[in-house]
Amino acid sequence: MIARFWLLSLAFSALAQAAAGPLSVDAILQFREAPPGVVFEIIEPSPEQLAPALFQAQTDAARLRDKFPKLPIAIVSHGREQFALLRENANRFEAAHRASHALIDSGVEISVCGVNAERRGKTAEDFMQEIDVSAEGPARIRDLEALGYLRVRVRSAKP
Repeated sequence: MIARFWLLSLAFSALAQAAAGPLSVDAILQFREAPPGVVFEIIEPSPEQLAPALFQAQTDAARLRDKFPKLPIAIVSHGREQFALLRENANRFEAAHRASHALIDSGVEISVCGVNAERRGKTAEDFMQEIDVSAEGPARIRDLEALGYLRVRVRSAKP
């Protein structure tokens, strides 16, 4: 009975933390059971910062999947960094394109913000084919959180 109460308390605590804001990967790794999923949120002021953020997400995704092998993972990029993933920027931001391909190949979904793209005159066709252009980045995060995904904020090292 006490063990069941403790597990319920832990589950409610995790849900409360998710509702309150982003968690750390270290906090999620303390869970005994896998959450329904994890969404990495990236919002940075420049395209140059996407590659370091994706490399951090790649490292964190590997750590999470070491413990929870089938964990669904998504990335939502909704700042200026998302423009590194434009087809026209494949050579200029080669590291970001390589990292995004590696993440997608490992089963990580990557989305960018359609509203942000539209403000710059870009459409879904302007991005790499494998990238999901969501109507709105923050709404995509909320949709995933409604499915039980836990949000982790990824910060790049400043270039």
